Amino acid sequence: MLVFRDQDITPEQHKRFAGAFGELHPVALAPQGSGPHVLEIRAGKDSKAVAGNGWHSDGTADPEPSLGSVLYVTRIPEGGSGGDTLLQHAPRLRRALSPTLRGFLDGLTALHDGALPWTAAGQTPPPEYDVPRTEHPVVVRHPQNGRRLLFVNGPYTSHITQLSRAESDARLEMLYAHIARTPLLHCRVR
Repeated sequence: MLVFRDQDITPEQHKRFAGAFGELHPVALAPQGSGPHVLEIRAGKDSKAVAGNGWHSDGTADPEPSLGSVLYVTRIPEGGSGGDTLLQHAPRLRRALSPTLRGFLDGLTALHDGALPWTAAGQTPPPEYDVPRTEHPVVVRHPQNGRRLLFVNGPYTSHITQLSRAESDARLEMLYAHIARTPLLHCRVR
């Protein structure tokens, strides 16, 4: 995680900076005028749901998820509290599991569904959104360093395909709890 505080950049500078790390990944619901690579997220004190709230990986329902995201915060919550960004270290999260559980998870796949954040909020995706649904390994390998890492998250992971729904729900809830309660493996940016 890299953090640069007190920046004042345009959307074009934001995209140019992100492009220094690799090819830009298009965002399905990018607003008009910002191009296909910028997703604006807004929330206020009366917001019922906030996009990106909770542990997740961006775009995991896409057939080829991006390797990372560049977040540019332009406005923080009133009073300056809240709005923290946390990053987990997925390879260490996997290594923190027992060898038996790591062996069980290796080789399994899970369906990632881009409609889940909408349905969880009691909404339906906009008609122009081509909802991605992709099956990915529960444990993937990082393309550059080869490290194995957990690749599941509450907002997008529907179920583990080789298990019954009840078995899948139990295993996924256990993994989500593991991700959330492993405090030594994350970075917090206020």
